[in-house]
Amino acid sequence: MPVKNMSYTVSYYVEDLQNGGGITGDDSNHTLRLLADGALIEPSGSIDEPDDTNLPGWYTINLYSDENIGDMMVLGGRSSTGSTAIRGAQWYNDPDTIANAVWDELLDNHVGSGTAGQALITTSGILIDSINIVSGVATARQLNNWGLILLNHLRDVGIEP
Repeated sequence: MPVKNMSYTVSYYVEDLQNGGGITGDDSNHTLRLLADGALIEPSGSIDEPDDTNLPGWYTINLYSDENIGDMMVLGGRSSTGSTAIRGAQWYNDPDTIANAVWDELLDNHVGSGTAGQALITTSGILIDSINIVSGVATARQLNNWGLILLNHLRDVGIEP
């Protein structure tokens, strides 16, 4: 599921209106636009045609995190090639509260210190403002306990992982 304010790769189809089927080799002729909750955005990612033999007419574009900013997103556009239609895509993003609730990734190749993205409450009711791995090494038991804390916290704020 796509997440708001995170990069996302979107697939769309270009149809040959005269002969049927998909149009291949047409990516340089596409002008695409995004609607993010109704606001118009010009995507800056490059268009790719993954497999013109086995998936004729299918194209992808990678949206950057600052483009995938709406709760409801629409990708559409046109091709300068005659008798074609771009069949766009529509999707709904999960709110970025999920990303904010997850701990920051540990630094220095996963051996530095990390902190919690939000304050967490343990099962014993103790508030944890941040979780630091001082020695740079966490045991499997510590990681499991932290995972349970995070899972409970997500459920407390109404997010079912």
